[in-house]
Amino acid sequence: MTTPRTTCTVVTQTLRVAAVAAFIAGAGELTAGAAGAAGSAGAAGTAGHVERAATRSARALQQSAIQIRSVVQQGLAVALASNVLQSQVEVLIDDQLGSTSCGQLALGVGSAKVIDRSVTAAGTSIHIDFYYGAGCTEPYIEAAAHITTSHDNFAVTESASYLSPAGSPLGVLRLSETAAIGSSAVGVHGTGTFTPADGASPVSLGLSCSIPTSADTPPPFVCDGGVAQYFPSLHLSAGSLTPITLTLASSGENSFRVGFVAPKATIMDSSGALTIDAPTPSTLSVAGKGHPVLSDSITGRAGAFSLFPPTPTGWSVTGSGGGPVFTIAVTNDTTRSLVGTVRSSSGKSLATLSLDKSGSGTISYASGKHARVENWTLGN
Repeated sequence: MTTPRTTCTVVTQTLRVAAVAAFIAGAGELTAGAAGAAGSAGAAGTAGHVERAATRSARALQQSAIQIRSVVQQGLAVALASNVLQSQVEVLIDDQLGSTSCGQLALGVGSAKVIDRSVTAAGTSIHIDFYYGAGCTEPYIEAAAHITTSHDNFAVTESASYLSPAGSPLGVLRLSETAAIGSSAVGVHGTGTFTPADGASPVSLGLSCSIPTSADTPPPFVCDGGVAQYFPSLHLSAGSLTPITLTLASSGENSFRVGFVAPKATIMDSSGALTIDAPTPSTLSVAGKGHPVLSDSITGRAGAFSLFPPTPTGWSVTGSGGGPVFTIAVTNDTTRSLVGTVRSSSGKSLATLSLDKSGSGTISYASGKHARVENWTLGN
């Protein structure tokens, strides 16, 4: 028999569950609805009804939370994929040139310098540093790579430490990739793991691109990008694969404006681990037992195909079926800083982001909670 005291206790526990779920979601607009649903269920009568209502409410909040984090994760991964692609192309260029002097990056602002390079029968070991500024000032990436070559095919293993504009550690990217230089295209394909310096969960990454080289301005081409990570606060992993079509337009010698679009991508979640795998030398997959949680589309542009593109640079990730919408844009050509938002389909603010040019900063949820963003990866 259910006593009033028992019912009161269950209602109290139910409201606590709803409150915890609302904290997890970080979406203030949903909190009141969760508490209201729990209170109505308690008034309806039995403890069993209260518990079921609380469970439904908590699940709805968790679903909203994973959708919000998923569109942010995917939106940030757009910039991370571009960053990795361009830095890896630069590593190969500098390795082939063999120069140890400071030089401007082949694409856009910034500079790079080969610190040391040794060649043995086992391959080439190269230590190359990237810099935010010209003249090899303001260290950004300290990369140590081992490269083996067979004709025009390259196999690269690398460990790259990322630094903020202020010089503080952001994390370490370890990757394994292949690059093939053909008569009409350069193919880059690989996977890696970024481990944030702030102790957040490691992020699994993948990238596969075939860049046409048969014309001064390449025709549109597709890059597949993958990202997956575990969110301890949700007890869930989220991961996605996104085929993005890039269109370049010449804006001067070795300078291109970029437009990009991904009509549809599927985001998966799982109570277990999800990682990005490479089942074949040219494909990516999400490894793990996940199920679809959201489909979305991506559109955007960049003022230049470079590590730190100027205005107008911005993009959006739009969840289908009334899902959340993530937008971000460069707002300052001097600092290359960015401002982003996450909104519901009705336009209500769910989160805001403020990032520096390294893709690091803070995301602030509507509930008042905050999390770090490090090198284009979302904190817990």
